[in-house]
Amino acid sequence: NNSLFLRKIKLYYAKMLQLALSPIQEKIWELFFNSNYRWIVSVGGKGSGKTQLAIFILYELLTNEKYRGSRILIARESLRDLRNTLVAGLERLLAENPYLKSLITTNLNLQVIRNEATDVEIYYLSLNEKNAQYKSVLSYEFNVIIIDEVDRISREAFVEVSERYRLVHDFSKGMLILNPCSQEHWLYKEFAEKNREDTFIIRSSTYDNYLITRVSKKDWEEMIPYSYGGKEFFVSKNIRYEKLYEIGDMVIAKRFNVSHSFITEMEMKPLGYRKIMLDGEWGAFDYGGGLFDDVFDEQNIITIDNRLIDITFDYTLYCGVDFGIRHSAYALVGVDYLGRIVILDDYISDNQPLKVFIEYMLERFKKKYKIKRPQLITYVGDIAGKNREIYDGYDLFTKLRKDYGLVFRGNRVRIVESIAMIKDLLEKKKLLVSDKAHRSLEGFLGKFQADHHGNYKKDGFYEHLLDAIRYVIVEIYKQSKPQKSRYLKTPTYVFPTSYF
Repeated sequence: NNSLFLRKIKLYYAKMLQLALSPIQEKIWELFFNSNYRWIVSVGGKGSGKTQLAIFILYELLTNEKYRGSRILIARESLRDLRNTLVAGLERLLAENPYLKSLITTNLNLQVIRNEATDVEIYYLSLNEKNAQYKSVLSYEFNVIIIDEVDRISREAFVEVSERYRLVHDFSKGMLILNPCSQEHWLYKEFAEKNREDTFIIRSSTYDNYLITRVSKKDWEEMIPYSYGGKEFFVSKNIRYEKLYEIGDMVIAKRFNVSHSFITEMEMKPLGYRKIMLDGEWGAFDYGGGLFDDVFDEQNIITIDNRLIDITFDYTLYCGVDFGIRHSAYALVGVDYLGRIVILDDYISDNQPLKVFIEYMLERFKKKYKIKRPQLITYVGDIAGKNREIYDGYDLFTKLRKDYGLVFRGNRVRIVESIAMIKDLLEKKKLLVSDKAHRSLEGFLGKFQADHHGNYKKDGFYEHLLDAIRYVIVEIYKQSKPQKSRYLKTPTYVFPTSYF
């Protein structure tokens, strides 16, 4: 009887899924159930359908005979939020299937959902540090772990729970769901930065949460047109559609699963917020404090495929470097044949000795950009680098020339003039940032901070990268202008500037 029940459940659910999964959800579904990765990390913007997919996955695990005997842990920072999202969503699906009423039991005290026919148990709990509820399962073992909004929990809580992910079973999988976090977050460092072989990271945007549908031309003509980002959409009853093609008297279109009003509200947010919470890109956004918020937009971001270019041929290369006590930073910058300045790569170190920082930078140039002789790049730093004899009787720049063959130029760079210059170049779209230069993107999208008066505000971390960019921009400016030109023409939104 149980087998008959399960067959009916499977047929019912297959029909439902065919209607419910978006293309990106289908891809994540395939990775979860049919790949050999230990961890699937699903990173996406708000409303991208990550949590909804997790509900479908839980339903499949709970009702499919294939996963008999599974012990599943689902978790979130807040137990209330977990009950209102994953647990409530799963219970709604179970309630829609009349064949499951006699098979599923729920124990609210133990926080367990159990299928008596398949012996599958789903435990749900909070990973909040205040109540440390996750420590209550330290005697349990699981073969599936799903953590929603994992970016909100501590690394300690994650380690405790992941150590219980060891139950021997034919099927084993961990899934981490989150909105994008900054590159400083423990999760980014653990999974994205290490490029782990046992992990697949898949990103999704709010625009990925759609289904393909058919609409009659008559109904389509009654929709309200809406344009954003160079695309034309159509709206009916607060639902957004994007036309794909026509067949006879029908329009085939994308039907977005998130309300039009929500997407529109997100599209009105600042660029930095949109890139993260709408497009699903790694990063963090701070409201109201960006030094370049008024001049940096999508047109300043460029996509570069390293496989299709010869960086040493297509660009004249410069590298600005700022040396700090705790943090050092570099910005690899190229000038193309159009005279555009492009930030190609960047890096901010964290308590690395000078030798480790320089050798990592040179190795990165060789491997990532196939620069065979990094010594031919023009290096630029602060003039202080050639003023103090602190390395075996040598100043810093002389030491780097003797040990690595790097020739540095030292500039005395005034903050007001160099910031004005960067703003001017950004506004004229003469300064671009590669989408691979993540730190610089984070900086221009808000991490390069301004104080209450709009002036440059030092933060102890991103300031080193901005300093590196300032050094190299001034050097490029000096080389591109006639020697007799001593004055910098600045935009009207900054103070009048003096000569260098």
